[in-house]
Amino acid sequence: VLSGTSAAGDIAGAASRTAKGKTLKNGTTLRSFSIEQGFLDISQFMMFKGQRIGSMSLDTQSGAIITGSFGFQGASIATASSTFSTGGTPTGAPVTDVLNATSNVGDILVDGTALSSALQSINLSLDNGVRSQMAVGSKYPVGVGIGRQTITGSLSAYFEDLSLYNRMLNHSDVALGWGFSDISGNGIHIELPRIKFGSSTPNAPGIDQDVMENIDFTAIANTAGTYQIRIDITP
Repeated sequence: VLSGTSAAGDIAGAASRTAKGKTLKNGTTLRSFSIEQGFLDISQFMMFKGQRIGSMSLDTQSGAIITGSFGFQGASIATASSTFSTGGTPTGAPVTDVLNATSNVGDILVDGTALSSALQSINLSLDNGVRSQMAVGSKYPVGVGIGRQTITGSLSAYFEDLSLYNRMLNHSDVALGWGFSDISGNGIHIELPRIKFGSSTPNAPGIDQDVMENIDFTAIANTAGTYQIRIDITP
């Protein structure tokens, strides 16, 4: 579950700019959505009701477009030959640039300091543990339950020193942050205030190949116990 605020947070973008935007943190307020899918060429529409966000992923791979996804689980579906909307018009697709992992990524921050080791990838996965609550005599779920939020991820770093490996050995708390920004100032910044490295495995695959340190991590609540993840969005 994400809770949104209109309070602005500072975002360090790829061009070292500071901008004001909106902040999302995991919270306790339950939210659900109605999502309409329209096949306009044949005038067929589907309305998915009571949708709750069950998962989110964000994948950043060197030399590639940054990709992400949301997974939903809902209560029911309705169909029709015309839109379910009673007013307004659908919001058009954004016209902002597609973000890539070459020119749109800013510093990777570890404990507030830019990481000196180069990364091949950094990936994030969020799971809210949603479940369908079925009942006798009901075609659709009577509810969508929410479980514990689990945030995990991985990063693949060129093995240049022992700084990340020692954090794993010492079971250290690590603050991790990274972000994206385009030339127009549109940006996203991810903050995980407290993570634990579950594994860190420098691998020597063979002659004339780079040694990579593959690290898996799990996010836990910050020391104040208020949130596990913060996402700053600008503008």
